[in-house]
Amino acid sequence: MRKLTGILSFVVVVATILFSSCESITGYDFTKQESINNMKAKIDENLPADVLVSKITFTTGDSHSFSTNMQIVTVNYYEPGSSELKRLLIYTTMDNVQDQTRFISSFDKKHKPENAVKLSDLDFSKIADNVNKAAQMVVAEDYPFSGLGTYELISNADPEKALHEFSIQSRAGSDTKLKNGKMVTETEYYDIEFTADGKGEVTLVEK
Repeated sequence: MRKLTGILSFVVVVATILFSSCESITGYDFTKQESINNMKAKIDENLPADVLVSKITFTTGDSHSFSTNMQIVTVNYYEPGSSELKRLLIYTTMDNVQDQTRFISSFDKKHKPENAVKLSDLDFSKIADNVNKAAQMVVAEDYPFSGLGTYELISNADPEKALHEFSIQSRAGSDTKLKNGKMVTETEYYDIEFTADGKGEVTLVEK
């Protein structure tokens, strides 16, 4: 793997996080395949098995939580026999489901029904391995593995051509200060992007 040092300076972000109670973060741990299988079951509760999925996006409840627990699922899909792309947003920890078809972009519509895959046939089995491989690549370069950003699975009629796009978060440092009467922590971190194919080949995205 190429040294990360040359690309990280382009993706450094500063986040401000308010102190909150020590409430444990809920969601589905994407470093564990069993947890991902449980999230898949949650998706199955909200969509028929025969819908044709073009893209699924997984996110945490807070993009700066530095967690591997995904809470929110966005599914772009076609109903059988239809060419109309639809979108469903599932808040897995709140049992809240929203139709967000109105937010579909022209870019989303470039993914045609013939490349979509039945929800029942979509392969989730390599997600945990992909995340763990990427985490190991980051740690091998002496950067800490702090969490997962967004994980996106773009389907393809050829399973080996399915595209996984995701980012690993790596904390660089933090500073606590008083701001507007509240204690806040400003955390500097790197968002390191990876892709993987349907065979589980993980690649660092060159910047």
